Amino acid sequence: MDSTTPEFHEYVRSLRTNDVAAWISFHEDDQYWHTSTFARARCGLYYLRTEYDGDQPGVGTLIRDARIHGRFSPRPVRIGQYFDGSMMHGAVDLLRHWCADRQLDVFALWGRAYPDAGPKTLPDLDEVTEQSRWEGIVYPPCWTTALSRELGVALCEVGYDRLGILFSKLIRRTP
Repeated sequence: MDSTTPEFHEYVRSLRTNDVAAWISFHEDDQYWHTSTFARARCGLYYLRTEYDGDQPGVGTLIRDARIHGRFSPRPVRIGQYFDGSMMHGAVDLLRHWCADRQLDVFALWGRAYPDAGPKTLPDLDEVTEQSRWEGIVYPPCWTTALSRELGVALCEVGYDRLGILFSKLIRRTP
């Protein structure tokens, strides 16, 4: 998917193949291609955020650089493992799954934690779910209190501290 956002003066391209998922944006302010790349590997993914000058980097370059310079992260994502920052799609998708199980509005919860940011529409959240499934995810068959607490910790581990704290308060009140 390609899009142009004139208000930010950047060109955005996303791609997903069997071997790579990447987001590429050209920023006019610094004249660099900013990338966020996941490259498949045995038992996990390599994740790399970096910039390129000159021409837009090709798929081969993105994969090679992610495998050489990226951080390895095991997959599939599941509750009970350490969550690093590259697992944010999985953590948010697990939150979505938890909310669906409890028949709660994930957008309302997100909006309370981050009133001015985050997925605001179903297509935004669908993209997160699509990416988490591409990366590999295992949903718990049943959300116990202990697993719910671990999800709150996972949200904090991936950088969603306010959401993790709000979620932890919520699970104390939710059966």
